[in-house]
Amino acid sequence: MKKSLLFLLCLTLISFSRMKSQCVFSCYNYTLAPITYSAFPNGGTNVIPYFLPTIDDGITSPLPIGFNFNYYCGTYSNVLICSNGFIQFDIGSPPSLAFSNPAQTFPDPTSPNGIVALNMNDFDPNMGGSITYTTIGTMPNRRFIVTYSNVPIWNYNTSLNDGQIVLFETTNVIEIHSNSINASNTNIYNGTQGIENPAGTQGIGVPGRNNTLFQVTTPSAYRFVPVATYSPMPPTSIAGPTQVCQGSTNNYTVSASPNATSYAWYLPPGWGGSSTTSVIPALGGTSGNVSVAATYSCGTSAPIGFSVTVIQAPVVALSVTPSILCTGVTVTFNATGAITYTLDPIGIIGGPPFTTMPFISTTYTLHGVDATGCASQNIATAFVTVKETPTVSVNSGTVCIGQGFTITPVGAPAYVFSSTFANVTPTLGVNNYSVVGTGTNGCVSNTAICTVTAMALPVIAAVPTRSAICIKESTTIKVSGASTYTWSTNATGTVITVNPIGTSAYNVTGTDARGCVNSGTATVIVNACTGIASTSNQTSLIQLFPNPTKGVFKVHSTIAGENSSIEVYNSIGALILVQKLVNEETEINLTEYANGLYYVKLKASNQESTLKLIKN
Repeated sequence: MKKSLLFLLCLTLISFSRMKSQCVFSCYNYTLAPITYSAFPNGGTNVIPYFLPTIDDGITSPLPIGFNFNYYCGTYSNVLICSNGFIQFDIGSPPSLAFSNPAQTFPDPTSPNGIVALNMNDFDPNMGGSITYTTIGTMPNRRFIVTYSNVPIWNYNTSLNDGQIVLFETTNVIEIHSNSINASNTNIYNGTQGIENPAGTQGIGVPGRNNTLFQVTTPSAYRFVPVATYSPMPPTSIAGPTQVCQGSTNNYTVSASPNATSYAWYLPPGWGGSSTTSVIPALGGTSGNVSVAATYSCGTSAPIGFSVTVIQAPVVALSVTPSILCTGVTVTFNATGAITYTLDPIGIIGGPPFTTMPFISTTYTLHGVDATGCASQNIATAFVTVKETPTVSVNSGTVCIGQGFTITPVGAPAYVFSSTFANVTPTLGVNNYSVVGTGTNGCVSNTAICTVTAMALPVIAAVPTRSAICIKESTTIKVSGASTYTWSTNATGTVITVNPIGTSAYNVTGTDARGCVNSGTATVIVNACTGIASTSNQTSLIQLFPNPTKGVFKVHSTIAGENSSIEVYNSIGALILVQKLVNEETEINLTEYANGLYYVKLKASNQESTLKLIKN
């Protein structure tokens, strides 16, 4: 075995010496080959006393290998040993140990990674067997050995796993020796035997043993041999300007190598140009790295970068006021983004503002140069439309308040009203509404004013001679405030006579000389007048004023005193209020009572006096 390893090392050195000078060693990959099973002795020097967090589904703290071991381009001096049939180099990321079926298909970026697996499976050392490790031999030919001795699968104590993982110093060879794997029971979980890099992006599974149900009943072994890989050297430094104007073309070069078959140039965003030689003409875009990679027999190199600062080309903008105009109007152009400008087609050169009086619709273009001398790459444009302006006129009028009015302009195809809509309801007095028209050419007209006067409505006052009467009595109602009237009784005229049998409201509509219409209402209260059988004519004992009243009235009597009182009865004779009459004049409030006929009685010693009171 030792001679075989030395032979492989010699082959590696010979291959390296034959590489071109532009190709250098970069890393190891692995090849897989079956070998004769041969377990190493002294595999149990160090018995693992514990696993974290538990013996089942547990892992050790970092254990010393005894020498530096190169594994997938990383150099390790420690390793983790997992109770579930594998060791792990990715010490910074311990595996997830919540296993139901722990096998992975190598490679697999899912944690755990950086694995060498005898049988990545759900081992349970609690049920028996042992897991040990040791380092044997002398420098530079030491070997690190991890031995799994008859460790059963969880819940299958006859499904035993026996074998070794061996790491070789100097050659970095890995061997996996399987004495027996699940040999006594086929009802087991999927398992994986093989290796995987710490990123989980590269790996080799032993054929037939990569995340599948497998058994080893006859001892077998596999060797994973590292194969050196070589990387091409990048080209020499790039020559060319480090500061350019956006949009300008400049050459970038590298020293040509006789062993390079081609070059690949990479330009920052917005650049233009391509080349497979050592020279590229490049059109400046944005600041970034111009880089190039060379292709040799061993592959394409990493690119070498060259930082280039791109002075952004000025972005010019052109505005015109107004953009739509009538013949004879002067327009003003304003330019931004640069220092000096050229405005075509009129050929004006200099700084803004620029003025001209166009006679036809024209597209104007603008170019500019900034203080660094970089020219604008964009072309700013402005279009000026020369059209005829429409002339708008509008109607005016007079309406009664509350009536609508329609504004009717003429002279343009489209209008904008200050009132938003053409139909308006003016407020009392003079109302002015502005109207602006727009022609089909976009020109805006003069402002036309519509004046609408809103007249007040007549105030209709309908007043009955008596607002409260008794049944079978009549009263007259007189109206004023308009010129002609129409009553709800179909009568016309300013005075009507009514004799309602119950309290009634009479509506009247009046029209004044201007044609404005309004309405009013008069209410006549009809009482049964059956409350008090008789009333006193001793009017000298009591006086009521005002009568009729709106609710508050005063009682005057010369016989006021401690023994005097005022009683108020409604129209059906029910007593509703009693109040002492101490002073000659007392105020009484009937505001909260309904309009109608009331009786006010003075009672003083052996004297009484009653008067009628109308509340309306």
